[in-house]
Amino acid sequence: MAPSNAELVASTLIKVSIKRSPVATEEDTPKSRFDALKSDAQSNCTVVFVHGGGFFSNGLGSSRPTATRLSKESGGRVIVLDYRLAPQSTFPNQILDLFHIYLSLLRPPPGAFHEAVSSSAIVLAGESAGASIILGLLQVLLQLRSRSITFHGQTFDPVPMPAGIAILSPQAGISLCLPSWEANRDFDIWSDSPPYLKADFPTDAIWPSNPPREELYVGASLFAHPMVSVCTAKSWAGSPPMWFGVGQERMADSAMIVAQTAARDGACVLWNQYEAMPHYWPFILPKMPHSAHVFECWGRACKDMVEKNDLHSKGSWFEVEELKESARDVKALTNLTPKEARLMIETKAKSSRAYYGKASAQL
Repeated sequence: MAPSNAELVASTLIKVSIKRSPVATEEDTPKSRFDALKSDAQSNCTVVFVHGGGFFSNGLGSSRPTATRLSKESGGRVIVLDYRLAPQSTFPNQILDLFHIYLSLLRPPPGAFHEAVSSSAIVLAGESAGASIILGLLQVLLQLRSRSITFHGQTFDPVPMPAGIAILSPQAGISLCLPSWEANRDFDIWSDSPPYLKADFPTDAIWPSNPPREELYVGASLFAHPMVSVCTAKSWAGSPPMWFGVGQERMADSAMIVAQTAARDGACVLWNQYEAMPHYWPFILPKMPHSAHVFECWGRACKDMVEKNDLHSKGSWFEVEELKESARDVKALTNLTPKEARLMIETKAKSSRAYYGKASAQL
């Protein structure tokens, strides 16, 4: 039997307490355990965390350390989205899963353990593919500003924006073809081709897909869609504050385009870029000071967005040695435009081939 909405939301709430849990009594219930998880929250911040993993891996268990750290740094409670994974579930299911959780927080369905959470207290935070899902949902919310929708019999007119978004190493372009993909090769962990498209990758009932497609998450015909490769989105006008944590990684260009476009459209953009740091670096290099620094900034940004702490656009570049900071203009991060990115991605899509298995990969 599928879980109820109340169970879905309750099962994904992670709040780490420094207190020892009381001994269970006959009054111990799922609701009381749910309340205990959030009993020591120090701020009004509610973070919805969306994990990365190329749209096909990771989940609640792998997200616990990150949720724990964000909870500590923000002082708030963290909900981890356990979204459907590719290749069984493709675009836009992951965005719909995030939309469902967001609406469930704003207007709890019948039987939910939690009370309604104001949109002004919610920050959407994610990394890599999870950041792409967040940006995809933000595009949906921007398109819905003049429309009303009904969710569990309750009407939104329109759906309100969250307090902000805070994203790390966003995978903002699905086709991996912008100039930084080659320019930053020496700093990153990404290989030129994903393993699931290589000749020796084992096949099974779910991959190659039926019908075959070019990528796990989406087919080539949608590579340039602004909710798939969000760097192609023409406008971010009306967006809430946006925090970016980015390394000197192969996908940096796509993140720069999003941040720059949003800043030019009037959004508050906080840009932190770290010299020589690879994609996903706080998780693969956790003991480096650069990792501790970006986590502190990430959590503080979540808290500041909710508490409205004098936010204004700011760009920073942190040198690899001693984290020396220098200013960057968030309206001039790159010479690339969304239109140029779209053309590059469309060109890559035309040359991409559907994956039929080992035989096709060897052609």
